[in-house]
Amino acid sequence: MTADEFRLLLVTQSVPPAPGADPELDAVQAELYRLDPAGSGVAAVLRDTLDQLYDGQHTGRWNYDQLHKTEWPRRGSLAPNLLLGLDAATRDRIFGARAARGQQHGQARTNELFRSVQRRIIRRADLATVAQQDDFMKRARGNGGARTQLRAEGILVLGHQDSDPLIAAALGLPAPSKGEFISARVVAAQAGRDDPVAIVAGQPWALARAGDPVVPAPVVPRKQQPGQPQPGQPQPGQPQPGQPQPGQPQPGGEQPQLLADWPEASDRHR
Repeated sequence: MTADEFRLLLVTQSVPPAPGADPELDAVQAELYRLDPAGSGVAAVLRDTLDQLYDGQHTGRWNYDQLHKTEWPRRGSLAPNLLLGLDAATRDRIFGARAARGQQHGQARTNELFRSVQRRIIRRADLATVAQQDDFMKRARGNGGARTQLRAEGILVLGHQDSDPLIAAALGLPAPSKGEFISARVVAAQAGRDDPVAIVAGQPWALARAGDPVVPAPVVPRKQQPGQPQPGQPQPGQPQPGQPQPGQPQPGGEQPQLLADWPEASDRHR
């Protein structure tokens, strides 16, 4: 069997030949299974290929049928598509979301994505397709993103950084990998329930059940960025509590220290 014949077989053969009918094909199949037992590697390549074709961040496309004929790759088994797998009403609600005020429609769509698609991994490409903005990853995070805006609804938005994957796993959710997110509504863990529990900021939390009241989701502690002072500590170049400002006379008539003469922040906090 030539390479062209093999590719044609993959495209047109809906039912594979019986084992033993083509020893060379059997050998190829066996090697693929040896290298990629679960098929995740092949699926990732197919998924990335389609993501590049869709270019959802700039086009909003998410469906194979939205491609032009000249863009079609050869048909074969495709990796799962989150947006394609949603029911039409949910998908329309996500893409139809609009900001109540201003033009932050990309943020509104992102919020609706995490609100409507909970307990499932949301990939970077899915988020880009929904947000359709250059800073689409920011739309999911804190500091004004979905993580902040959905907290009042009890929805926890977890990514791959800090303790997020551990919290997701403790709650019984899939743990996000790099570039992935997952959302879920949570409540304070209750005695008498056997729900998986995650400790967040020192308190036990669990996935919300139907009928549970809505309570604000916890704030997941984040690692301190290099160069940033800890909460409650003075900013670099600022005096410590009780220390006079530069230029002010010090007790006992001593001459004030110049700012350039102060010890570095790292020395002052040792």
